[in-house]
Amino acid sequence: MRGMVWVVLAAFALILCIGIFCGAYSSRISEEMQARVSTVASLAEEADTAQALARTRDLMGDWEKRSGLIAMWVNHEDVDEVSLGLERLEAEEPFFARLYLAQLQEALSHIYHRDAFQLKNIL
Repeated sequence: MRGMVWVVLAAFALILCIGIFCGAYSSRISEEMQARVSTVASLAEEADTAQALARTRDLMGDWEKRSGLIAMWVNHEDVDEVSLGLERLEAEEPFFARLYLAQLQEALSHIYHRDAFQLKNIL
């Protein structure tokens, strides 16, 4: 009986540590990517479309590298929404850039909020 209690406590501690790590990682990625999207937005407003497009492509490459790990614990629809937002931003005319930048910011913030270490997300 005592051994079972220790196993349960160890499993609980492991699950708690994994949850904290996942939340911290998704928060860091979300904040970093949002800052980079803000940079793209400011470049787009300054009408520096070549630089904005180059930054968008860099952002897409980094997202593709990181999205596989994030997709292990975050809803795939949320990850796909960010990927789709980046693709739209690259493909569309500058006229639609503000709309897609706003949608991309929202999708990136949603990744962390759904994964945040809160009681409602645990239950």
